[in-house]
Amino acid sequence: MKRCVNNVNEMRENAEHGQILVALDDVQSWTGVIQTDSATKEYTSQMKRFRAGDVIFGKLRPYLAKVARPDYDGFGVSEFLVLRSLPGEIRGEFLEHLLRSKPVIDAIDGSTFGAKMPRTDWHFMGNLSLPLPPLPEQRAIAKYLDYMDRRIQRYITAKERLIELLAEEKRAVINHAVTRGLDPDVPLKPSGVEWLGEIPAHWEVVPIKRVAHSIQTGSTPPTNVAEYFEVGSLPWYGPSDFSPDLLLRSARRRIATQAIDDRVARLFPPGTVMVISIGATIGKVGMIVEPSTCNQQINAITYSRQMLPMFGALQLKTFERHIQAISPSTTLPILNQTQVGYLPSAFPQIDEQTEIVDHIRRKSAKMDKAIAAGSNQIELMKEYRTRLIADVVTGKLDVREAAASLPDDDADEVSGADFLGDAD
Repeated sequence: MKRCVNNVNEMRENAEHGQILVALDDVQSWTGVIQTDSATKEYTSQMKRFRAGDVIFGKLRPYLAKVARPDYDGFGVSEFLVLRSLPGEIRGEFLEHLLRSKPVIDAIDGSTFGAKMPRTDWHFMGNLSLPLPPLPEQRAIAKYLDYMDRRIQRYITAKERLIELLAEEKRAVINHAVTRGLDPDVPLKPSGVEWLGEIPAHWEVVPIKRVAHSIQTGSTPPTNVAEYFEVGSLPWYGPSDFSPDLLLRSARRRIATQAIDDRVARLFPPGTVMVISIGATIGKVGMIVEPSTCNQQINAITYSRQMLPMFGALQLKTFERHIQAISPSTTLPILNQTQVGYLPSAFPQIDEQTEIVDHIRRKSAKMDKAIAAGSNQIELMKEYRTRLIADVVTGKLDVREAAASLPDDDADEVSGADFLGDAD
């Protein structure tokens, strides 16, 4: 590489006025897309200057493939290598694709040093052997890959938008069902709660404590007792285990049943609804599907026979942001057991709750299937892009003829039918 690329080290303490600042997190892995908000950045260390057309390569954790070629002058963090093509040797647009190809990334990643913060360096990269076709073929390769990348990215963007729309529809179905029921002609009445709005006239509105068998806070067993944690069989949930999904299926940590026997942790049955009650994710809701426990940052609601646990969980999940809004406005917001107990709950008789939950399951299953299919197609397309780049830049696929027939600009558009035809 060092025969055709210069490693540029133009260091600065402060960025020049109006210059764009790029951090490692601003560069998307494997795509070369840079998304930066320079106005919010403050660098306390030296920065590297790059020029339009330079290739910036993230040397920290190179397996992330943080490789980009900005079309503007700017500054990046020192964890970037700034690589400038030597005229007549290698084209910058070809170098970008080559360095982002999986064979090259794998080779560079194998050179890293440092266990926690693995890095590569220019000494290794500069001596890395590169497949170097003639300049006209480099241009053809870059033209072809740029063209294909734009089409692939449009496909991925459309699929992501489709998934967003399906997720929005799913939320709307759940929201309507757990606050209005399934009968479109049912008489309504004011709930008395601003964020619940009107509800069916025959539904009740009561504090959760009226329909809860118990509301308890989790706990952390003494950490100096090794046997509580060494052979853990019970999921022990914390805020970091919560996700956008309602069901809690896996915990990062487990504790031994001895912690329950010694009464330093509480065991909750399947169907218990957990609410994060402290910190930045306060108000998030999840429901356990197996006997589990949780730490002291979570309140656990076990419902009585008046409330179907899934119905109560879905309603709380629908109003997560409202739950967060009613927490005390402090530096560290907290919802204690009493405050959770006073959260409002609107519900019909148990038979209607069951009917509503069954309806949501049927509707959600179809949308979940479409979302899963879309996500799988996105992953397959990303794998295709990775393989395509590797095959083209290493000469396994000759694209000179294909590149010659492409327009100089990307005037073509991928039609909606190309990537939305299988939305059903």
